[in-house]
Amino acid sequence: MAADHGRRQGFTLVEVLVAAGLLALLLAFCTRGIQYAARSLGLQERLEWATRLRNASYVLSRDLSLASEVIHPAGVTQEFSPHLIFKNQRNEIVGIFLSPDGLMHYNYNTDEARNLFPFAASFSCRLSQDNLLEFVLTVRKDKVEFSVRNQLSMYETLP
Repeated sequence: MAADHGRRQGFTLVEVLVAAGLLALLLAFCTRGIQYAARSLGLQERLEWATRLRNASYVLSRDLSLASEVIHPAGVTQEFSPHLIFKNQRNEIVGIFLSPDGLMHYNYNTDEARNLFPFAASFSCRLSQDNLLEFVLTVRKDKVEFSVRNQLSMYETLP
């Protein structure tokens, strides 16, 4: 029986180079797909944050437009205050302020607290005219910042 010592089993250099090229193409397509998916998730998350901020601003605007009296800040001022205290349409005293848990809506009469926006970064407000309240609500997420600035007419403007 003759031994076959001249033949080795394995891949040729050409086969290895072709396989490496195909693997590189496959990884390039996968990398693009993963980058696109990550970017898409980031945009979707930003859109969700913007929507939540808009909804919190809407709730805040609705409550403030029905206020019967602003207790703090007292009087028209150019300075912004980090909290707001007012009487609502049921003559209950309500506070809006930033806490470690987010933007809080607290009813002093019923001792009821409601979180309007859990990840608020800043809140400030002022009376810019007799019945015109201006507020700014800002949220920061990673390197993105969302901000809502609103002016609304308050008490004595409803029929």
